[in-house]
Amino acid sequence: MKIRLLQLLSLIFLTGCADLDPAIPCELEQSTQTGIYSLTTEEVSGDCGDMGSLEWKVDNGVPLMDDGVGCVVDSTQWNACSTVTRFVCDDGIWTMDLEWTVTSDPENPDKLSGSLTAHMEKWAGIYTCDSVYTFEAEKNEEEE
Repeated sequence: MKIRLLQLLSLIFLTGCADLDPAIPCELEQSTQTGIYSLTTEEVSGDCGDMGSLEWKVDNGVPLMDDGVGCVVDSTQWNACSTVTRFVCDDGIWTMDLEWTVTSDPENPDKLSGSLTAHMEKWAGIYTCDSVYTFEAEKNEEEE
């Protein structure tokens, strides 16, 4: 169940800070962070488990969540090629706080990278986990 939820979340979004070369100025618009991407993740710390690779839909830097996960955007901010979005989620079983940082590659607008910081609780805190993930994504197609 936890892995299925993580995969579902992955289809929805991720967070993080990418290592951009400061010598390359970012002149991209937030709208370049829109489309359907192949996403590869890595859990760099924590105990929530691996999310692996999946297809990921993003709209103006905001990962799109499946309706069944019960997530709402708490805040979103664009700053120099990065969109930071915080979600608060409650599907009746899991409650989650998720913060995604989605960063464009200024040399290739079809590539994104970043991180997801996740805090999840199940059954009113009987089970909890916290993880930080990094990701890389490449655009497959434009959003329809």
